[in-house]
Amino acid sequence: MKKFLDKYWIFKYILAYVLTMGGCFLFLFLCELIPYKWVEKNVVDSIHYHNEEFFKHRPKVYETYDIAEISMLEMNYLSDSKHPYKSLVENNVLKGSFNPEKRDKAKKEEYARYWYGMQGYERILFLFTNYKGVRVVNAIILLVLSIILIIKLYKESKAVMLSFILGIIMCSFFFVYKSVSFTSIPIIALIGSIIIINMYHKKSKNIGLFFFTIALFAGFFDAITVESLTLSLPLFIYCYLNIRDNKKIGLMTCVKYFCIWFLAFMIMMASKWVLTVGYYGTDYIEYLKYRSSMRLANENHYNYDNMFTLLGGMFSMLFPFCTFKYGYVVTILILVFFVFNFVIYLDKKKYLPLIFAACVPLIRFGLFFSHAEQLYRFTFRALLPLIMFILFVCIKQIENIVVNKKEK
Repeated sequence: MKKFLDKYWIFKYILAYVLTMGGCFLFLFLCELIPYKWVEKNVVDSIHYHNEEFFKHRPKVYETYDIAEISMLEMNYLSDSKHPYKSLVENNVLKGSFNPEKRDKAKKEEYARYWYGMQGYERILFLFTNYKGVRVVNAIILLVLSIILIIKLYKESKAVMLSFILGIIMCSFFFVYKSVSFTSIPIIALIGSIIIINMYHKKSKNIGLFFFTIALFAGFFDAITVESLTLSLPLFIYCYLNIRDNKKIGLMTCVKYFCIWFLAFMIMMASKWVLTVGYYGTDYIEYLKYRSSMRLANENHYNYDNMFTLLGGMFSMLFPFCTFKYGYVVTILILVFFVFNFVIYLDKKKYLPLIFAACVPLIRFGLFFSHAEQLYRFTFRALLPLIMFILFVCIKQIENIVVNKKEK
């Protein structure tokens, strides 16, 4: 079987799609079978808590989460275990006000274009805890995975490790757990980064298949927030390891991985839509086209009208700006030092794959500008690989300066 798959590599991708697709949708279907009465108290408490926190106690700018948060809670609130397939496809949210005493008579609005894997994840945790407990679980998972990755990076490169630590601090990474509906992508990205290091040392020939599979999971567990992290963060680490060991990895190889990842992500999104169209009929296609176009271009921009102003707004949210009195000065000095060393000292041909990995978030913002803009208070965290690259160049040059001084 292995020889067959190695010879006919396309079947590896088909098998990966079938297994991932089947496993993910089976998982969500089984979660729909959990009776509402088993999770009722925790779901109701969670909706009350969310509404009070969101509308009465506005989160800080880097803690802000989107309406999708309440949507997932409402999906679990309206989930019908007696009609699991219907409930799964329609993915209803509340159209009117929330009233736990009139759940059976609630006005529903279908949200079928998005099937969140996190909805099933939440429902399992709601068996034991409420919204606050889910946040704690997410925080623990993020912390454990980050520590494991930091330890692995320490063994590979102290410069990359330090750039990762400083990068997640600047991106307010550990406030991600508060946005429960968006936590899945950072978790997948961290797991993928740990796996890619192991694959590199085992000299795996399935790197393309890895990015294909991780994109399928990203497309299933999230809609569009910081999904590019599942590509850019592992790719950044993988490119560095190859460059460090003087192994050939060209720009076109990175572009190939990007295309594989993007194709898989869109395949998973399309799979959801195909099943939805099968349920609602072909008339639903026009509605899907309309909703998709809003992710690509939207005349009613919320804050910014082009990429430059969007990136300016995102960079203004980085940790130094939010917290330190002299944050602007410190950050400008870092950027000046980076530009100076990037232009004069960096072997740009050698590091071109790493530069591409760092710029993946910019490509993503260009492809889905409107959605990146609407959720900019969360999506700025997709800049993590770019921030890491800037810090990496600065750290490496500081290392060179220190080493040269010691030699003299």
